[in-house]
Amino acid sequence: MTLRTERALVAALALLAALPVAAAQDAVLNDEPVLADPPPRFSATLSIGTEVGVDGNVGLPVRAVAVDANDAVTNAALNALFGPSVGVRDISTTAADFTEALGRPVTGLAELGYALDANTEVFVALRYYSAESEGPIAFGTIRNSADAQAARVPVTADFSDFTAWSGELGVRTRLTDWAVRPFVGARVGVLQASGIDVVLAAPSLTGAVPRALQLTEDSTTWLAGVDAGLEYRLGDTVAISAETGLRYVGELAAADDGLRPFGLQGLGGIDGRWSTPLALRGTVRF
Repeated sequence: MTLRTERALVAALALLAALPVAAAQDAVLNDEPVLADPPPRFSATLSIGTEVGVDGNVGLPVRAVAVDANDAVTNAALNALFGPSVGVRDISTTAADFTEALGRPVTGLAELGYALDANTEVFVALRYYSAESEGPIAFGTIRNSADAQAARVPVTADFSDFTAWSGELGVRTRLTDWAVRPFVGARVGVLQASGIDVVLAAPSLTGAVPRALQLTEDSTTWLAGVDAGLEYRLGDTVAISAETGLRYVGELAAADDGLRPFGLQGLGGIDGRWSTPLALRGTVRF
């Protein structure tokens, strides 16, 4: 290899080595942005909580007569509501508060979200409700004496446990970009609830036999609500939050077919109810 060829080869290698440095210097001089990883778009959330009842009843006030003013039995099934040894002449029921009757529900939720921008996301959620009755409550009175002036006898009701599932769609907006971020949201959904049974009893009457009745059927209804809360970021992708709000759940259907023989149709069903949810949430973004 000649001296001239060697010099040309060295010059070419030096030029190639200098190209990346020149390109980097040109990028700095022209302020070209350095590409960063995009922020996470998806999020997964698990939540546990409860609901505080605001308004809503189980059952409706009903009055039914089994024996008329002439002592004629007009409803044999109602007359024997608590067994053959207790002749019910008439019954009056009252509406029971949802929480008093069924207990305060425990709720669990799984949610998948998608970020529309840095502060707003849409989500789909699956929620489970479970409420356990805490025992008999006052639910009305009966008259079992021909004497119209005789004291009426109290009736109690012991409700079965309540379970439900709901599917929900919603949107949530964070109001700041601080480490602790307040947020608001709204949601709508469909709720599938199990039927509710009730055991009516007249515990002060000797020989009275409790009577089990189906109060509501398995029901599908709708729900809607607004949310508010505080989210605390533990890192770029992990956060915990506390959430509350106001929720409305529509009516649940009465099991009138089983109540009609006793003249108690209309007793069953659950009013549309308002509640305040309270929940703790854990979120991972990815």
